[in-house]
Amino acid sequence: MSHLPGTVASFYSYKGGVGRTMALGNVAMTLAQNGFRVLVVDLDLYAPGVQEYPPFDRAVKSSIEPYFR
Repeated sequence: MSHLPGTVASFYSYKGGVGRTMALGNVAMTLAQNGFRVLVVDLDLYAPGVQEYPPFDRAVKSSIEPYFR
């Protein structure tokens, strides 16, 4: 297994309801479908939504949200 450097992409906006989760989900799924390994972390502590975004709703195994409350 080769160890290639990873890339970090961040989706940020101070305003809610602008489509961050949808953009993140679409980019993550496109990368995964093209053979990339993808880790999605939703650090929106007020309204996390990745676990409800299809098809992540079936894939989310755990959340770090409770540790920040």
